[in-house]
Amino acid sequence: MSQTSPTLREALLAVREGLHRGLLIVIKSTIPPGTTVNFAKPLLEESELRVKKDFFLAHVPERIAPGRAIHELLNEPRVVGGVGPRSTEKAR
Repeated sequence: MSQTSPTLREALLAVREGLHRGLLIVIKSTIPPGTTVNFAKPLLEESELRVKKDFFLAHVPERIAPGRAIHELLNEPRVVGGVGPRSTEKAR
Protein backbone atom coordinates (compact mmCIF):
# COMPACT_ATOMS: atom_id res chain seq x y z
CA MET A 1 0.00 0.00 0.00
CA SER A 2 2.16 2.82 -1.24
CA GLN A 3 -0.27 5.76 -1.32
CA THR A 4 -1.96 5.54 2.09
CA SER A 5 -3.25 8.75 3.60
CA PRO A 6 -1.03 10.07 6.40
CA THR A 7 -4.24 10.87 8.27
CA LEU A 8 -5.30 7.22 8.32
CA ARG A 9 -1.86 6.19 9.53
CA GLU A 10 -1.93 8.79 12.30
CA ALA A 11 -5.42 7.71 13.36
CA LEU A 12 -4.42 4.04 13.45
CA LEU A 13 -1.31 4.83 15.49
CA ALA A 14 -3.49 6.70 18.02
CA VAL A 15 -5.97 3.80 18.14
CA ARG A 16 -3.12 1.34 18.60
CA GLU A 17 -2.04 3.21 21.75
CA GLY A 18 -5.38 2.46 23.41
CA LEU A 19 -6.00 -0.93 21.81
CA HIS A 20 -7.32 -3.61 24.15
CA ARG A 21 -9.04 -6.98 23.98
CA GLY A 22 -12.63 -6.97 22.77
CA LEU A 23 -12.41 -3.60 21.02
CA LEU A 24 -14.12 -3.09 17.65
CA ILE A 25 -12.28 -0.72 15.30
CA VAL A 26 -14.27 0.50 12.31
CA ILE A 27 -12.60 2.43 9.51
CA LYS A 28 -15.19 4.68 7.88
CA SER A 29 -13.40 6.16 4.90
CA THR A 30 -12.97 6.11 1.15
CA ILE A 31 -9.91 3.87 1.14
CA PRO A 32 -8.83 1.57 -1.68
CA PRO A 33 -9.76 -2.13 -1.52
CA GLY A 34 -7.31 -4.11 0.57
CA THR A 35 -6.30 -1.21 2.85
CA THR A 36 -7.98 -2.69 5.93
CA VAL A 37 -6.27 -6.08 5.60
CA ASN A 38 -2.97 -5.02 4.04
CA PHE A 39 -2.30 -1.76 5.89
CA ALA A 40 -4.51 -1.29 8.97
CA LYS A 41 -4.35 -4.87 10.27
CA PRO A 42 -0.53 -5.17 10.27
CA LEU A 43 -0.11 -1.69 11.78
CA LEU A 44 -2.57 -2.42 14.60
CA GLU A 45 -1.09 -5.87 15.21
CA GLU A 46 2.26 -4.26 16.03
CA SER A 47 0.60 -3.89 19.46
CA GLU A 48 0.99 -7.69 19.82
CA LEU A 49 -2.80 -8.08 19.94
CA ARG A 50 -4.30 -9.99 17.00
CA VAL A 51 -7.34 -9.29 14.84
CA LYS A 52 -9.99 -12.04 15.13
CA LYS A 53 -8.42 -13.27 18.37
CA ASP A 54 -8.06 -10.19 20.58
CA PHE A 55 -9.93 -7.38 18.79
CA PHE A 56 -12.19 -6.82 15.79
CA LEU A 57 -11.56 -4.77 12.65
CA ALA A 58 -14.07 -3.64 10.03
CA HIS A 59 -14.52 -1.15 7.20
CA VAL A 60 -17.60 0.88 6.31
CA PRO A 61 -17.10 2.73 3.03
CA GLU A 62 -17.89 6.41 3.33
CA ARG A 63 -20.42 7.71 0.88
CA ILE A 64 -21.94 11.11 0.51
CA ALA A 65 -24.51 12.11 -2.05
CA PRO A 66 -24.56 15.91 -2.16
CA GLY A 67 -27.89 17.17 -0.86
CA ARG A 68 -28.93 13.69 0.31
CA ALA A 69 -26.69 13.01 3.33
CA ILE A 70 -29.50 12.98 5.91
CA HIS A 71 -31.76 10.86 3.69
CA GLU A 72 -28.93 8.35 3.12
CA LEU A 73 -28.09 8.21 6.82
CA LEU A 74 -31.67 7.49 7.81
CA ASN A 75 -32.91 5.36 4.90
CA GLU A 76 -30.14 3.66 2.94
CA PRO A 77 -28.44 0.42 4.03
CA ARG A 78 -24.71 0.51 4.67
CA VAL A 79 -22.06 -1.85 3.36
CA VAL A 80 -20.01 -3.39 6.17
CA GLY A 81 -16.98 -5.63 5.77
CA GLY A 82 -14.93 -7.13 8.54
CA VAL A 83 -11.69 -9.01 8.89
CA GLY A 84 -13.35 -12.34 9.60
CA PRO A 85 -16.97 -13.19 10.33
CA ARG A 86 -16.94 -12.05 13.96
CA SER A 87 -15.63 -8.60 13.04
CA THR A 88 -18.28 -8.30 10.34
CA GLU A 89 -21.05 -9.33 12.72
CA LYS A 90 -19.93 -6.93 15.44
CA ALA A 91 -19.74 -4.06 12.96
CA ARG A 92 -23.16 -4.92 11.54
